[in-house]
Amino acid sequence: MIVNEVGEIDIDSRLLRREESEFIQLSNGCVCCSLRLGLAKAVLDLATQKDPHTGADVFDAILVETTGIADPSSVIQTFHNISDLRRVAQIDSIVAIADCEHLLLQLAAEDVASAQIGMADFVLLNKTDLVQPDTIQEAESSIRTLNPMAEVIRTTFSQVDWRCIIDANAFDISARIEADPQLLDELRRSGHTDISSVSFRFDRPFDLQALVRFIDHISKTTKIYRSKGFLDIKGKDRKAVFHGVNSRFNVLWGDLWPQKYQRTSELVFIGRDILLAQLKQGLERCFASSC
Repeated sequence: MIVNEVGEIDIDSRLLRREESEFIQLSNGCVCCSLRLGLAKAVLDLATQKDPHTGADVFDAILVETTGIADPSSVIQTFHNISDLRRVAQIDSIVAIADCEHLLLQLAAEDVASAQIGMADFVLLNKTDLVQPDTIQEAESSIRTLNPMAEVIRTTFSQVDWRCIIDANAFDISARIEADPQLLDELRRSGHTDISSVSFRFDRPFDLQALVRFIDHISKTTKIYRSKGFLDIKGKDRKAVFHGVNSRFNVLWGDLWPQKYQRTSELVFIGRDILLAQLKQGLERCFASSC
């Protein structure tokens, strides 16, 4: 697995380290632009590994987990325009996760959301348990308007039988080029320079209720699309794992803090028009009192 962290602080891959799987982390950038060469090198390194005894490939498949702001056409260009990479790896399928609760708003606000849906072979329509049936139908209709060939799979917590989407041989580059003759044109760019990330580290513990109220407020009043991190909560011996998407977020309890270890909260926010100083001040107001 190749994990792309758009923020400066590594969050997702530290959670994935709990699983027994080989993975490479690409941080502080996006694989569709600043980390394209890093993606190519990582795939080449993995795809060319051989078993020293049998000479067989070590890996059957490589899963590339891009950022939520990645332009899929640029990732496709990486795989098809770099000849060394094209010889050892082919795209099997492109999978997009769509937030059913917020999809229509995201499609109206962000071109990259439409691009991701339009290029997907499979769309996991997530959070279908949180909305009414008519909202699901509207979301599916929008998806099929953008991409009538994609298979839409309704999910909760993005749970899906991996055999439905991996080794599916679903991606057809010829059909893609027929639909978009300029797909592999490197001169055509559709970047996301107006979407950015900010990261924070704090050595003081948080008051959980105050932090929850603040995060709930900014998630509903700002254009923060993704938030995540590890939190030091006053009076708790375990790390709090913080995870937010659009206006929904949750806090789960993780591992125990190691003894004699400096507890540090680490948070990453991804969105548009983020006011750094204002966000930092708001978080600092959520520190627990020393009493």
